Amino acid sequence: IISLLGNSFVNQVETIANSNEREIAELVITQYVVRPIIKDILFTVEEQVSNVGKSIGLADLQVYPTFDAVYDLGETSSVELSYDYVFNEVQVRYKWQF
Repeated sequence: IISLLGNSFVNQVETIANSNEREIAELVITQYVVRPIIKDILFTVEEQVSNVGKSIGLADLQVYPTFDAVYDLGETSSVELSYDYVFNEVQVRYKWQF
């Protein structure tokens, strides 16, 4: 993990060193202002979506990064529906725990 983070840091320093002022400003604004705001907004939306899912009887409901709905059939089984926006793929899974 430290090695990966270290490489990421080195790459960022190299990017900054090879950039002009405008590119540095864009990087800083994107990395340290816009991304955290978007992350907070998505977390808030996902939390509310999950609560709506629970209110209609689902064990879990998510809309980002994929649409996922989990319906518990009992203590040991569930049906899961998943839609991936990127790959335009739908999956339906039945899970049984024993």
